[in-house]
Amino acid sequence: MKINLSGYNHTDASPLREALGYVRYLEAKNGEKPLLMAYTPVARMNPYQALIYKSFAANNITTVPLIKPLFFDQLTQLNSQVEGVLLHLHWNSFILSAAVDRADAVKRLNSFKKRLLSFKREGGRVMWTVHNILPHDAKYLDLEIDLQQFIADNSDLIHTMSEHTSKAVEDVLTLDESKLLVSPHPSYLGAYEDYTNRDEARITLGLDPDEVVYVILGALKAYKGIGEFIDGFDAACAGSTLRRRLIIAGEPDGSDIISALVSRSNLHPNILIDARKIPYNLVQLYMRSADILAVPYHRALNSGSALLGPSFGLPVISSTAGSLPEVLDNSFTEFIDGTEVAHVAEAIRNADRLLSSEARKAAVRFAEELRPGPVSSRFASQIRNRLGLSSASDSRLGEEGSLVRAAR
Repeated sequence: MKINLSGYNHTDASPLREALGYVRYLEAKNGEKPLLMAYTPVARMNPYQALIYKSFAANNITTVPLIKPLFFDQLTQLNSQVEGVLLHLHWNSFILSAAVDRADAVKRLNSFKKRLLSFKREGGRVMWTVHNILPHDAKYLDLEIDLQQFIADNSDLIHTMSEHTSKAVEDVLTLDESKLLVSPHPSYLGAYEDYTNRDEARITLGLDPDEVVYVILGALKAYKGIGEFIDGFDAACAGSTLRRRLIIAGEPDGSDIISALVSRSNLHPNILIDARKIPYNLVQLYMRSADILAVPYHRALNSGSALLGPSFGLPVISSTAGSLPEVLDNSFTEFIDGTEVAHVAEAIRNADRLLSSEARKAAVRFAEELRPGPVSSRFASQIRNRLGLSSASDSRLGEEGSLVRAAR
């Protein structure tokens, strides 16, 4: 029989076919109806969703990838077969991003509103994760703000990754405090291949053992402040007794700004750049070769990249955007205190204090505190409790069972 990966390729019967298969599996395993939670949009290249849902099955929550995002309203047909139906919305840019013009965007917005209200009338519930203040590539800001406020107003739960979120978004979004559920971004421990050691990584990349190496990893976009970081990097290198190198790895967004940045980096003697979507097996190469991760973002609400560094034992140079100062600790982080080139250069020089085993150990401890299994267990337990559902039976708890019990 040919393998068909459920939840990866949609069919004419999606999403009911996938949802029913997930529900039947978990009910057979646990002996009772599960909570059906469908999440969308599905992000395969970033392990974030897999990490936050890691322990949900132990809490009798079946997590269904909704690969046809706008067909969520069909799921209430399974009401009688499950404990409840919950739609987990992540990034909401998919709703308006394909609009050919403003009139089309308005039409798409109104259609989504009708679908969501119909879904709720049929007994469905909604949880929204606030990933960003606004979608990074929004074309119609007023419509995106309208959309986000509508989602917030009609969500049963609003998931934020820090206590800072309500304050950070208050200029464009009002969040009902009674709906807020705070669960942090987990670290990436165990999420990526990690068998390459420092020496092998540096030899592979042509780096010398005495170089101080900084890495910026992730999609290359203007709001991430990479160009300004390069300017600061050059200033920090001038007159320095340390040999400094910068690695930039990620897929360009196609903008003129980033195209110019890639061209500049290709000719820069102290920069190594890999301008493409980075394969999973190469993440370890860039992280293990580095001494410090940089997240110099101009604007950000949350940052998975900031968690990636400590997951590989790397200290961090970070901007003060969004929740980053709340999440990251000075024991392994140097913050950029301003937006000028001089501020970036000063942070890079000051981060020399982080070139120590103590700072690396502090980064590792931070990543351990946010290990995915426990974070996921607590998140699942919070969802069940906030929706008024009975706690999952202790007899079904997996490796994180004791943490789930402690979280109740």
